[in-house]
Amino acid sequence: MAEAGADGPLEGQLLLTLWSACSSLAHGDMSGTFGLLRYEIVSLDEQSAVVRLTGNCSMLRKNTTQAGIGLIDQALALYQRRAASPWPAN
Repeated sequence: MAEAGADGPLEGQLLLTLWSACSSLAHGDMSGTFGLLRYEIVSLDEQSAVVRLTGNCSMLRKNTTQAGIGLIDQALALYQRRAASPWPAN
């Protein structure tokens, strides 16, 4: 993923970070859940906590969606550049 980002305006580390964040949410990883979503601790004892999670629509809309659109634009531009180049000689 980092290598793919090296060919365009979205840097590889940014792409890797966005991929990791989305993957973390998709798989229910605790660090992604509490790092990316709004949460409120409803109750807490020695062994457990009840937490109310809500989606952060602003973050998802502004950051993740815009980065996805940029990545698709970047991929299409790379495809067009490569499609216009002649095949390498064998």
